[in-house]
Amino acid sequence: MKKYICFSLSLILCLLLIGCQTMDREYLPDLTIDMETRDGQLVIREWSFLLGSGAEVYYRENGKYLHLGNCTGADDGYTPFAGGQYEITEYADSIQIRWLFHPGGQIWHEKTFSLPKIN
Repeated sequence: MKKYICFSLSLILCLLLIGCQTMDREYLPDLTIDMETRDGQLVIREWSFLLGSGAEVYYRENGKYLHLGNCTGADDGYTPFAGGQYEITEYADSIQIRWLFHPGGQIWHEKTFSLPKIN
């Protein structure tokens, strides 16, 4: 009987692990923002997965993408960029991105990314 229980639990664990590996983030349509002081664009690839979310931030110029970094997710799978709940401030060599952490809340997160030098 113990062998049957151990085998059953092992099988269930394996199936759960396989199932978790096949699950993936759901990416929303890219948000593209033209830069004010450069020819390039910011591209924000926002995703949600279960109760989490986040965004990958890229700088695009002349068809080339440079990954600037990631923004931590919002609460309960909320996607603030898709909801228009963000602010972008452009500086000479960096950008600051602020986004709402929870819909209806007052908590904002922010992150600053360095921009590549223009040749």
